[in-house]
This record gives sequence, C-alpha cells and structure tokens, in this order.
Amino acid sequence: MVDSTQEADNWESHWASFGGAERENPGVDFRTNAIMSHLGALGPTDQLIDIGCGEGDLLVDLRQHYPSTHLVGVDISQEGLDRAKAKVPDADFLQTDLLAPVPELQRFSRWATHGVCTEVLEHLDDPVLFLKNARSLFIPGAPIVVTVPAGPRSKFDLFIGHRRHFTPKRLRSVFDSAGLEVDFIRRAGFPFFTLYRLTVMIRGDKVVEDAKAKKTQDMAKSVRVVLAVFRVLFKFNLASFPGGWQLIARVRVPVGG
Repeated sequence: MVDSTQEADNWESHWASFGGAERENPGVDFRTNAIMSHLGALGPTDQLIDIGCGEGDLLVDLRQHYPSTHLVGVDISQEGLDRAKAKVPDADFLQTDLLAPVPELQRFSRWATHGVCTEVLEHLDDPVLFLKNARSLFIPGAPIVVTVPAGPRSKFDLFIGHRRHFTPKRLRSVFDSAGLEVDFIRRAGFPFFTLYRLTVMIRGDKVVEDAKAKKTQDMAKSVRVVLAVFRVLFKFNLASFPGGWQLIARVRVPVGG
C-alpha cells in the first residue's frame, strides 16, 4: 500500500508530472507582484535567497526585476532545481531539506540581505523548525517576504501535501516561535482570488488533471478561458481585506538574534 503522505510529498514526481502548469495559475502573478512591492529596490550589493524555489518561476521574475542582484534558490527537489537552473542559469542553487540541512548550506550562513518563502510552510510538518534553520542564512535585519494560503484546503491542495492553511494568528505564532520579527501579516486577494480558490474547490479532482496538462494547449479550452478571465480580474484584488484567502507577510531576522 502506498503511503498517501509520501506520495503527496514526492516533488520529484510532481514536477515531472505537471512542471510548467503552475505558471498558468493566475495566483502566481498575483503573489509575485505583491512580493516585489514588499521587497522594494534591490541592487548589485544585495543577495536574495528563495527558500523553497521549486522549478524557479519566481526566480525568473526576480531576475527580470533585479538584474544585478545575486540570487540563490534552495529546494528539497532535484527535479525542481534542474528546471530552475535551466531558467535562471546565472543563479546559484542548493538541494537541501531545511528540516535537516546539509553541511554545504554553511557557505550561505548570514549571507542573504533579503529572502522570499512563498507557498512553502503549508507543506511542512514543522514550519517552526524550518524557519529556525532558514534564519541562519540571513544577515541581522534582513527582510523575508512570506506567502501562505488561507481558507479551506481543496483536493488539489491535499494532492500536493498541504498539511494546513493558515490564519493570521496561527502564522504569527509560527513566526514568533521561530524567533522572527513581524513587520505585517495581511489577508489579501479579496474578492477574486477567494473566488478562484472556491472554483478550484468545486472542481475537485479535475484540477489535478488540469495541472498534469503540461502545455497550455493540452488543457481544455474552457479551462484556459477561465484562467484568462481570472488573470484579468486579479488586477482588481484588494491588497488587504478580511475575506482574502492569501496571506502575505514580511518578517525580519532580529538584529543581534
């Protein structure tokens, strides 16, 4: 019998099955725009680590937005990192599980001036330990932009191993326990991101089939139309509203901590 948790956590298989489909998710651009706005201006003296970079789509956008900034992607999946390297060849990459980091990670100790951790913590049994280990990668005072989902979990969320979704209170508790200072935590994405998430929940198992359609043209025409409509509507999402099902936060490594 296959362990369902092991299957959900098998990112070598997930990226091989539906790598590339994530870019069709209109939520990706929505989160990316928010991340850029909260990171601010970065230049050639800045160094950024994408914690849990996956197949590197965010790093592609970061490279375009910050052409001179040193970028590093860290992820548990070699399949994801191979894809990311092909997309952003001038970035550095390291495969490791931050719940049990490898010694090679020490070369990035107190290295990064900025960080991103987007849609990662919901996959973890111990997000506090993960963030405690990640802290060592950043200089004191370094800002880290974090995104996690709020609201209920869909069948697709369960398929890719979401342990939990967060409330602002629960997320703040994770940050506090990890020894990170919180600048802000915002509920974002109302009303259209929330509506999109409800649509995903209603479609159930069919969303998994959509994700496995590696090329946009392989998706059903109706799905492509819906995604295109949401991509336009997402431009009108509210940056902060109680009904938002996307949490966006910025935390800092304490000075002297």
